[in-house]
Parts: sequence; structure tokens; C-alpha cells
Amino acid sequence: SGNIEFQAANALISGSSTSTGSFGKLNIGVASSGNDSPIHTQYVYQANYSANGEPNRHGLTIRNNADISSHDTPHAGLLFMAGNSGTGRASIGAIRAGSGLADLVFGSGTSGGTVTERMRILTGGNVGIGETSPDGLLHIKGSTPNIIIEDTSGGSNSAILKFKKTSDSEADDDALGEIDFRGLNDADEEILYSYMVANSIDVSDGTEDGKLSFYVM
Repeated sequence: SGNIEFQAANALISGSSTSTGSFGKLNIGVASSGNDSPIHTQYVYQANYSANGEPNRHGLTIRNNADISSHDTPHAGLLFMAGNSGTGRASIGAIRAGSGLADLVFGSGTSGGTVTERMRILTGGNVGIGETSPDGLLHIKGSTPNIIIEDTSGGSNSAILKFKKTSDSEADDDALGEIDFRGLNDADEEILYSYMVANSIDVSDGTEDGKLSFYVM
């Protein structure tokens, strides 16, 4: 419950159980740092990246050890603040989403205000922008959810939105991609009003052919 303070020629760490700590430059796992980062960590784990995400392969672990019996969705993360006046804010963190599960959330905000969630990656991989419960791999929601693809190249190049099917058993008349136009009716039910779909007519090598069909319900 006392104070802690380490001091060297160019570094200072100080703080107590009741006050905010402060430091100059802190090097962890490295004798000295040539960069301007206030905190420089370095560790060696002699192994390639593994998709299973073993916890001991991370350089920094942040854990909120809140009692889940009274706090079912605790949050652990980082807050970024830029500027000494009118400070802009942004955050990245994990929110508990059930036993052994966590969502990754990104947020931004303004000085003196709360940070608003902007994007979430569910524990299963679905990404939501403006949507906390995305229904697909990418779910974008907002009052004006524009998606802009801008091409700055010259010549014959152009922006491309590609639908690609790579099945191991391609067959004639396979559906290659579809765009649905949906909305709510006056009973608040989601309705498919029209759609367009591309199909392969012939997948034989040398005689490939396809079609694009438009439907209005």
C-alpha cells in the first residue's frame, strides 16, 4: 500500500496505491531503446505464428479480472488520447461474450465525451460496422451506410467488386453471386423485393458461358 519509485538518469517510474503513476521512458526486456516510445517491450518466443493464438505468444496481456457473477460482460482494452487540447479519443478492447469467448471492439470519440463503439469483431469472426450483432461475415449498418470504391489509377484500370466462387465441384447453372434488395413492410417484416443473380451456364473448359438475371418479386 506504499509508494513505488525507480529512478535512473533518464527514466522515472513513480506512483502509489492512491495516485496515478507516471514515468519517463520504460524499457521491458530490452536494455535501451533508440525510439521515442515511452514504453518499449521486447521478448523472444522461438516459434512461428500459430492460428490457435496461444496466450504465451503475446508480448502484452491486459486482463480485467472482474467478478463475472455480477459483471457478465467486463471489458479490457486500451484508450488512446491525442493532443493536449481538444483531445481526440479512440479505443480498442475485448468484451466478454460468454464463457471462454470475447468480442474485439473498436471505438472513437471526442474530448470530454464517451468513446462510441464503431466496429466489432465477434468471437466467431463476423465483423459489424455500426452493428454489434452482425448477421454475416460483414454487416454494415447506419443511416447512410455508403460503400465507396475509388479508383485513382489512369488508363483502362477500374474499380472492381468481385464475386468469386471456388467450389471443388463446379457444375452448369451454379449460382456465382447474388445481390438482394430488401426492406421492411408495414408489419415490420423483412421482405425481398428484388434481386439479381449470376449463374454459370457452361463450365466446360473452352466453352464457358454465363448469365445475369434480374428478378422483381
